[in-house]
Amino acid sequence: MTEQEIREMPAGREIDLLIGKYVMHELYVEPPAWSVDIALAWEVVERLRSEDKPLAVIPRDNDWLVGSAKALPIWRLVSMAAETAPLAICRAALLAVGA
Repeated sequence: MTEQEIREMPAGREIDLLIGKYVMHELYVEPPAWSVDIALAWEVVERLRSEDKPLAVIPRDNDWLVGSAKALPIWRLVSMAAETAPLAICRAALLAVGA
């Protein structure tokens, strides 16, 4: 999956399935609604924090920015913006784990 595909992915079942697989390390038939529910999205933040991949969640005027430092051959800051915090968290989480 490319970074552009992740940036364009809407909230919903598809992204929630990817969060289940790549972040929560479980396969779901009906995944929790991480991309639309802030309480569930915070579970994603906590999971990554426990794996030493913390996310920073920043409110802006018209959207939310979520970022993380990602170790590649060199360190790189990855960030995602979305109209809702849960969607921004899910997008950034997928980038942070290299989905």
